[in-house]
Amino acid sequence: MTRNEALNLLHQYIKNDKMLNHCYASEVVMEALAKRLGRDEKKWALAGLLHDLDVELVNTDPKIHGLETARILEEKVVNI
Repeated sequence: MTRNEALNLLHQYIKNDKMLNHCYASEVVMEALAKRLGRDEKKWALAGLLHDLDVELVNTDPKIHGLETARILEEKVVNI
């Protein structure tokens, strides 16, 4: 998935500006951490960007938060 595809997906599911800013900040942090650890910076950055993709759908319910993101991403990866 490209960053542009990820941004389109993010904006499709996240409407709150503060949550969007949180996702952008997480992207930067994860990219820096990957660089420091010698990991794939692009993949880690995308993980940071999309980690809260389902937060508005599941109303931050910790029992299911993340599961809907996994479903959405699995569906999108198959269709890309």
